[in-house]
Amino acid sequence: MIRTRFAPSPTGFLHVGGLRTALYEYALAKANKGQFILRIEDTDRKRHVRGATEGILQILKRFGLDWDEGPLVDGPYAPYIQSERVGTGIYKQHADELLKKGYAYKCFCKPKTKEEISEEHGDKKAFMRDPCRNLSVSEIEAKEKKAGGKFAIRLKVPDAGQISYHDVVIDKDISWDLKFVDEAMLLKTDGYPTYHLAVVVDDTIMKVSPILRAAEWLPSTPIHLLLFKYLGYKAPEIGHFTDILDPTGGKLSKRKGNVSCEQHLAEGYLPEAILNFIMLLGWAPKDDREFFTLEEFVEVFSIEGLNKSNQVFNRDKLLWFNKQYLMKLSNQQYAKRFIDWVETDCPGDIKEKYGAVFAGIEKQSELFEKVVPLIKERVGIFSEVPEMVKFLFVEKLDYTADLPASQAGAFKDIKSAPTKADLASGLRALAETFSTPWKDHEDWETRVRAAADSLGWKHGDLFMVLRIAIIGSRVSPPLDASMDLLGHPRSVARLNLAHSFLIR
Repeated sequence: MIRTRFAPSPTGFLHVGGLRTALYEYALAKANKGQFILRIEDTDRKRHVRGATEGILQILKRFGLDWDEGPLVDGPYAPYIQSERVGTGIYKQHADELLKKGYAYKCFCKPKTKEEISEEHGDKKAFMRDPCRNLSVSEIEAKEKKAGGKFAIRLKVPDAGQISYHDVVIDKDISWDLKFVDEAMLLKTDGYPTYHLAVVVDDTIMKVSPILRAAEWLPSTPIHLLLFKYLGYKAPEIGHFTDILDPTGGKLSKRKGNVSCEQHLAEGYLPEAILNFIMLLGWAPKDDREFFTLEEFVEVFSIEGLNKSNQVFNRDKLLWFNKQYLMKLSNQQYAKRFIDWVETDCPGDIKEKYGAVFAGIEKQSELFEKVVPLIKERVGIFSEVPEMVKFLFVEKLDYTADLPASQAGAFKDIKSAPTKADLASGLRALAETFSTPWKDHEDWETRVRAAADSLGWKHGDLFMVLRIAIIGSRVSPPLDASMDLLGHPRSVARLNLAHSFLIR
């Protein structure tokens, strides 16, 4: 039976690459009527981030990746958090077994500092064999006594021979010369296992097969193959997903932009859009289909469909996906999902900046629903919405953005109005033009064009001045429809406000 596992470390936010791993593991298990296991690998206590485990659980649930066994739901191999498993003695038991069989040895070396490790990496030094490997029995006893009985345990790797496996994802045989395989630490002096020992023990006990993981773990595979062999376990099938590349080159990383699921949700991407995008970032359907629900994806997913070459994280494509999903929402659904985003994912700085707008939307939800059709085609993510609709939910706009020497603010660079006096004249003309309510779009447009002709302006320039005065920005929903929603009295008040700004 297929039993897959997603085993993240709680060291921070969940990387989109981690989400892809979880998605493919989930899909493979469900497509084959198997089990999807969630295991938290938190034995590296120095890198553990408080609250990260809870964050991982919440994010997976947000994306619909519910696990059959793991934290919160338990299962036959509980506990599923490695730090809790340490207390059972299971890792020490396996480390001791390796010592007795001669496949591991006690290490008394002082842990290296970050600076020493960095220096060795800079000098491209590689130490495959530890000096404690060849200690005599008497030397071991003496060092153990001096250390107060504390020691670490390292894997003993043969100096000759090869080890290999067939990768089920890239469909390729891969082998290593054992002389180049690191004698990895297995058990630290504090009794906590390293990743290498814990993952092999837990995958075996939990009957995980196949083991699927990110490409970054490929160099660890020979270590794990040796451990399976030395512990008398049959190694399951193993596969590594290809890397996700940044468009600028290299692997996708925090240094090059937004890489966490939480960050994308905070920007206002829909979970279903992110998931759909991630589905195709390493897997190809047999046809040109692009849109899948999670259930539809499970129905067609297979290991054979996974790409064997690295994929580029195309942010423009992700934005396109999100826009398509937003367009499919009804006005009411759109409004609800936006309000949910404000309450759940919206970052604090955006809440602070647009607090008045959000309060207005909450009080006038029906008005917000009416503006949704005007912004759907113009907005790609929810974080762009507040700036687009603020003109409806605040009484006074700020025209001071990027003030140039002329102090014209947002009204700068209108060719028909090179001076503030010219701009003020244009706004006076608009206020007079709309002194009475307009009947329809034709009447509205005719009035603006006539006012431009009377001023000797280009029509487009006066329309832009009107847009900035009403909306507070050069980019907005359709202007006539926006003024219809704003209403005649508020539109005229907005024109007078803009005029006051220019003559202050």
